[in-house]
Amino acid sequence: MKANGRKDVLLIDKTEQSGITLWVDDRKTVSAGQYRDEQAARCASEIAHLLNGAVNGVTGFGKATASGPCTPTTLPSWYAIAPKPKPSAMR
Repeated sequence: MKANGRKDVLLIDKTEQSGITLWVDDRKTVSAGQYRDEQAARCASEIAHLLNGAVNGVTGFGKATASGPCTPTTLPSWYAIAPKPKPSAMR
C-alpha cells in the first residue's frame, strides 16, 4: 500500500523543513536530571520560536508552489501542546 502524503509542506521561517528535529548532546556524561532540564529548555525555546513564527506568518503548513516560497496557511490557535508529567508526579 502506498501513502498519499500531504500536498502542503512544513515551513519554518519560510523555509521547507522535515517533520522531525532531534537534538543530540555531544558530552559523554550528563546526569538524567540535567539532561531533562536542558532538553525541556530547548523544547520550550523551539515551541516559542514556532508559535511566534506562526503569528508572524513565516511558520506553519503551507501549499507548495512552483513559483517559489509559499505562505503558511495555519494559525497559532490550531496548535496544542500536551506535556507529559514528570516521573515523580506519576507516583
